[in-house]
Amino acid sequence: MWTTTKSVSGADFPEPIDPDTLLPAYVPFDQAMTVKRLDVDSDITGSSSQVLQNPIGNQVAVQVTNSTMQSGSIWSTSTLSLRQSWSTKMHIYFGKYSNPADGLAFVLAGVRPTAVGNRGSGIGVWKTENATLATALQNSFAVTFDTYHNDATNRGGELDVNAKTDSGQYVGWGFPGEKYQYKTDSSSPGKTGSLIFDNFTSTSASMAASVAASKASGGISKINDSKVTAIPYLAGLGGYQAVPSGESFADGNWHTVTASWTPGSTGGGTLTFSVEISSKTTISKSLTWTDTDLKQIFGSSALTNGVFWGFTGSTGDKMEEGLVTFETIPGLVDGGVSATVTNPDGTAASDVYQGTTLAQTYKLTYNGSISKQDWPVQSDGNTTSLTATLRTTDGYAFQVDKNKQVPVTVTRNGTSKTMLASVTPTHEVTDITDVYGNTKSYTDQLILSNLPPFLKSDGDGQFYTVTVPIVATAKTAVAATAGAGVVVGSNARYTTTVKTPAIVANPLQLIAPNFQFGPFSIAQMIKGLNAVSGTAGAITVAAPTNSHVTLTAQMGNTHLLDSTAAIPMSNTLSFTYNGAKRVLQSNASAVTLFSGNATPPSGAITNATLTTAPYPQIQPGTYQTDITWTIAVTPIVP
Repeated sequence: MWTTTKSVSGADFPEPIDPDTLLPAYVPFDQAMTVKRLDVDSDITGSSSQVLQNPIGNQVAVQVTNSTMQSGSIWSTSTLSLRQSWSTKMHIYFGKYSNPADGLAFVLAGVRPTAVGNRGSGIGVWKTENATLATALQNSFAVTFDTYHNDATNRGGELDVNAKTDSGQYVGWGFPGEKYQYKTDSSSPGKTGSLIFDNFTSTSASMAASVAASKASGGISKINDSKVTAIPYLAGLGGYQAVPSGESFADGNWHTVTASWTPGSTGGGTLTFSVEISSKTTISKSLTWTDTDLKQIFGSSALTNGVFWGFTGSTGDKMEEGLVTFETIPGLVDGGVSATVTNPDGTAASDVYQGTTLAQTYKLTYNGSISKQDWPVQSDGNTTSLTATLRTTDGYAFQVDKNKQVPVTVTRNGTSKTMLASVTPTHEVTDITDVYGNTKSYTDQLILSNLPPFLKSDGDGQFYTVTVPIVATAKTAVAATAGAGVVVGSNARYTTTVKTPAIVANPLQLIAPNFQFGPFSIAQMIKGLNAVSGTAGAITVAAPTNSHVTLTAQMGNTHLLDSTAAIPMSNTLSFTYNGAKRVLQSNASAVTLFSGNATPPSGAITNATLTTAPYPQIQPGTYQTDITWTIAVTPIVP
């Protein structure tokens, strides 16, 4: 049981699970997020939020709303810098309702609120119809997951009338504390105070740059644009995208939300956010703001002090169950993972042929002084080791043994040890036969458990590597970059990508024939064989153009099939290749079958005969004589 809290109906909440690792898709957040105020030891005023705990007391989710006429929130305990990159991943859950209300919001704010925002259509951030602007969340940016369309036909006024939607639900983004986010005259649908999202357009060539900046910034840039200051209330701010008809936030499933910030090289930065509505629909948006925009949105101190972040939510006459879990939390753990592919000796890998083995190396990093916790947390009830899911690109795979395992090398502080990665239960093992007829087993995903933890007490600059062999299984493939997996602890998880080199068609190939003779009686072998006919396969040869190619064959010792011990038999093998008779003798010098400035011909080997000297010591069994076939290529120099 992941939490002891029940839903309104008394049922267990479904646990959010990562489909790739089958591990919980949430981390404890008590050191990073809280429903309480920071200035006094009490809950945020008016909040309906309840923290959900697992049986051992870890905070695993927050239920922002669970009844009608509520408003709740949860906020970070520290700020996120606008001068540094950060990212976060969360999951939201509304229960299963046919007519839910009103929604949740992901919010960034220049000042941490001490009280909740407006309930009902306000979703804890917007000002509601006919209310004052001061009741909206000031100096903030919000992404709302609106589950109830407030318009003239529904209770709650006409706040959402300008968000056109067939499903009644939408994802909206905007600036709750800005007066131009709301209707202020009779120029557009809805009553005064309803939301207006950015629809600013112009046919003027001189206005083109202003229009483009407005769309890219969510409209906030036009507030300080001299060309449009006279009409911002007509244009609105932010934007929205409707949830497709037939889909719903309140479908009984968890919905993934991501947000990331990338600072600009000369100030400002780009915020990117997304929400997964269903397996078919993900809504995402990127907004780029200047330093001037950031001051307008979050206040002048935000560039120095950063912004708080969190979730708000509300209900009105109708309700839903607004839950939030946190999968990655900025600042809780300062760690990371990266992946590279090299030759097994560590040198750079270039184009390879099918069957080539390379080394895929993961580097796990951690800084203790910046982190608030060990990674993972070293306490009772938590898994105190890390778990990695390993992947690679199309065209490559992991070769597994009969136990569906792969040996990997973990190196830390100069000491290496071998661990065993296993095939992920949700992934299959595939048998692949290469051009030489060898069949081997491969998989595209592994799971590696019990990786060592990182401890705060060990300071900054900690790292270790995990190296796993990958094999080029495709005949050809372009160079590619793809997800290489995830490293998971109880309080943080990090993903990475990897780039693999192209797989090119092998220009040098030799598939040798197999000869078969017999069966023979012991009497025949004691007496010896004389030019006894047998069967032979074909020979296949490929070589680069503009090269001199030599093909040779050399017959070695005879031995029993299940033994390597040489038997002193004298054999002579004759066959026809390329229109000429060829003769190989036991332990004699190699015979040249072809030499020229061209590729040796491929085709059937014919007229195979075997002659053996008398061998009185013969015993029952299957005998084998090894033949070494060699192709040598020398470039032709003009």
